[in-house]
Amino acid sequence: MAQDANGIFLVGRLTADAESKEIGDNTVTNFRLAFSTREKQNGEWGERSNFVGCSLWGSAGVVPYLTKGRQVAVTGSLVWREWGEGDKRRSVNEIRVRDLQLLAEGKGGGGAKASGDLGGELPGDWGSVASKPVADDSIPF
Repeated sequence: MAQDANGIFLVGRLTADAESKEIGDNTVTNFRLAFSTREKQNGEWGERSNFVGCSLWGSAGVVPYLTKGRQVAVTGSLVWREWGEGDKRRSVNEIRVRDLQLLAEGKGGGGAKASGDLGGELPGDWGSVASKPVADDSIPF
């Protein structure tokens, strides 16, 4: 029998500045990515905008660099979250980010900047940020 696989790789732009918050002993950074897909609509090829929420655990230091319009590449897994009670119950699919790479700064900000070629913008060699390992039982959902 085949094994299930859960892996996501996306390149997109942030729809707003990222936000970070403390949850217990951990820090989570949340942001939304916009990306396009090409599909046929009414017999004509066109682009469709898509949006997905992302959560990056244990990397609060990257928040100042995750600004609206910033292009990033994320690798992670798709997760399902639920919260609320009764009629107020809500749910969402989002990406739990395992690795984040900062690319172009904003629309018209020039070409993508490769990891290690960030023009001294970030401290050290911070072109790619990996989420710190967090045990599943320490995430409150």
